[in-house]
Amino acid sequence: MRRIEKIVIHHTASPQKTTTWEMVDKWHRETNGWSMIGYHYLILGDGLITKGREEAKIGAHLKGQNKYSIGVCVAGNFETEQPTPNQLISLETLLLDLLERFPNAELTWHRREAATLCPGKNLVPHVQAIKDKTHR
Repeated sequence: MRRIEKIVIHHTASPQKTTTWEMVDKWHRETNGWSMIGYHYLILGDGLITKGREEAKIGAHLKGQNKYSIGVCVAGNFETEQPTPNQLISLETLLLDLLERFPNAELTWHRREAATLCPGKNLVPHVQAIKDKTHR
């Protein structure tokens, strides 16, 4: 297994209710020329956690830091909308599992690592609360 140093949170910046795994996979393949979706996990609007790349494979979600990170994306544009309660439950459940399995990993989000608004002003406080709770 790869050494994981960071678990990085993203948003799709697309409509929460209509964004599907297949859409994100297609965007990453066609727009970026990647072999498949760049994230390891995508949480859909109803809270369903879907798998992207296998954790053992390097993701494509944070330039220069993919080798030692896991990418978790939440469907929605959290600059303009709020995450659903089901998304927040799924996000916390998934992150607690990942942090337990990767005890040396730091929880972070895209805009802490690069010049972007991702994962949106309405999701960051929820991720920060998990970070505070886990001290990671």
